[in-house]
Amino acid sequence: MVSSLKKITFWLGSAAAVSLLAACGGGGGGDATITQINGTAARGAPLVGAEISLQCADGGASNVLSDASGSFSIEAVNLAYPCIGQATLGAISYRGALFEGGRFNITPMTELLVKVIETNVQQASGGGAGTNFMAALRANSGLAQSVVTKANEYREATVELVRTQLVAVLGEAAAQAIVNSFGSSFDSVAFTADPGASPYDAALEQLTVAGVVSASGAISASVIEAAAQAGEELPAPTPGGTGAAGG
Repeated sequence: MVSSLKKITFWLGSAAAVSLLAACGGGGGGDATITQINGTAARGAPLVGAEISLQCADGGASNVLSDASGSFSIEAVNLAYPCIGQATLGAISYRGALFEGGRFNITPMTELLVKVIETNVQQASGGGAGTNFMAALRANSGLAQSVVTKANEYREATVELVRTQLVAVLGEAAAQAIVNSFGSSFDSVAFTADPGASPYDAALEQLTVAGVVSASGAISASVIEAAAQAGEELPAPTPGGTGAAGG
């Protein structure tokens, strides 16, 4: 159990990388100077004491722990989007995406979002399911930029695949009410990990009721497969230039 939020300084790999980033204006899918990155890791219940890792298109990485409310905070400097975060707590492991600004969530919904992105990027990079898609983004700044510009497409595809899964179990009206609670910015909107106080968090709880997420926190294999298919069906991001995202 973590009694206070642990913060560490976001690093960019080396002093040379920092100098290069400043000279190039950041690279990647878009750069920014963010003083702090915040978010919430939850599956309905908060993920307390989860290890939160973050990797960005410039190769920067960081690790922190979530607090008793599932919240986390990372002190940051210049970074290049997109970034992919991961929360690990025992057998539970979810990812989340940061396309802009300084806030992102890590939930079952965002894990499905990242799966959509992952399979979509693998189309453009020519790799199969085992391809490290973040490595592909770091190697190609044009590809990273294209992923950022397609953020809304990825969000919409994720919401629709979840809605489809929910309709089969809960019916049209209930399914639509749940996805409405998530909203179009489910990956970054601020929320409290308390189903009684937050419609968003209550909607996360409904994913378990509907069997999208198991009682242990694992996402249904068929739903993950649907997310992969959704990513494959979207137009692939444009590779663009071949320069590394950090330069």
